[in-house]
Amino acid sequence: MDAYGGYGLHGLSKQQNLFLMISQKNRYDFAHFEFIMRGLARLQERYPSQQDSISLSLHCEIADILNAYTKIVQQDTSLTGLSAYSAARPPHSEGLAICIASYLAHETNCGNINLRHLSSRKAVEAALMMQSTFPHINFRREVTVGHLLLDVDAPTGKWAKVIGGTEYLLSGILSEGRKRGMSYNQMAKLLCWNPAQRFSLPQKGDIAVGYDADLVLVDPNETFVVRASDSESQQGYTPFAGMELRGRVQSTFLRGQLIYDRHQIVGLPRGRYLRRSQP
Repeated sequence: MDAYGGYGLHGLSKQQNLFLMISQKNRYDFAHFEFIMRGLARLQERYPSQQDSISLSLHCEIADILNAYTKIVQQDTSLTGLSAYSAARPPHSEGLAICIASYLAHETNCGNINLRHLSSRKAVEAALMMQSTFPHINFRREVTVGHLLLDVDAPTGKWAKVIGGTEYLLSGILSEGRKRGMSYNQMAKLLCWNPAQRFSLPQKGDIAVGYDADLVLVDPNETFVVRASDSESQQGYTPFAGMELRGRVQSTFLRGQLIYDRHQIVGLPRGRYLRRSQP
């Protein structure tokens, strides 16, 4: 859920309720999130064996702050593009919303909270502070590869705002993680084990007996320049165009079957829908 309140992708639209698919009597305010948290807490109590897999995902920003700063930016002709967008969404808005959401989780005894796509140092610091303040709440913290690799000076300009490009996640983490002393084991945990646990997919995320043989072979030293024309995505562009990344995928195996080799997709689609563990 998005803790935008009266602000979000619907912008200044007068049909916000229609966009958000809620009735005229409802609002995406803090009380709304409180009641949802109380509902999840009841589910966790009802299904104790599934407590770890019942969680609430939140995008945290404060609508009042976004509205006020947007008006300031609109009057400042020196700000354009991503710099203007960033100035209209100050990091303290994200940090404050995380603190409020965390206190509500404590108040409602909602045990699992997923803080989605944290985009600033202040947001991460707030999330870690709330973990220390409320140790009984299982906070999960999530960022996107775009937030890790791009900033307001991205050469792709406004195209860097809409973060498509999951295919560059592994190479992006390899490129930047190695610069910061991150081990390959830590990368595997962040990119494989943690997501599998987060989405209750017990057969994924590790190399062991009983797990699906989902494997990726990577050359950690091969570099390449990101180009949209090389991507299988239908998006038509990539926010990372022109970036040089290190660590290129050579082969990919899905349940032990080779599906990608030498930069080419092999065979017919073999993906299938996986349901989460059910209460």
